[in-house]
Amino acid sequence: MLSKGEAIPENGDEDHHLDLAILKAICDYKCITRNSPQLPSFNNRLLYVKDSFPDLKMSREALEEKITALYKSFNDVREQLGEDPQMARPIDREIFNLSMIVYG
Repeated sequence: MLSKGEAIPENGDEDHHLDLAILKAICDYKCITRNSPQLPSFNNRLLYVKDSFPDLKMSREALEEKITALYKSFNDVREQLGEDPQMARPIDREIFNLSMIVYG
């Protein structure tokens, strides 16, 4: 799993590693803002994710689309396969588990 500030690997699983990095940053942001008297905004969350990975070569709009796609994908999997779907690859399970924390 990538840590804040760590470079995202460039290989065949790049999208999965990117998904994990984004979801982990959103989880971190959620923990930081959990006790905040103000509701966290999507804009602030987006900025936090972008700032967490300075080497991320993705526009704000592309990151927004990626986060939206992760949300839709998670909901589709949950709707079709339930709360605890079988996953063939560990990275898919990790993405699902993080998505459950973020969106579930």
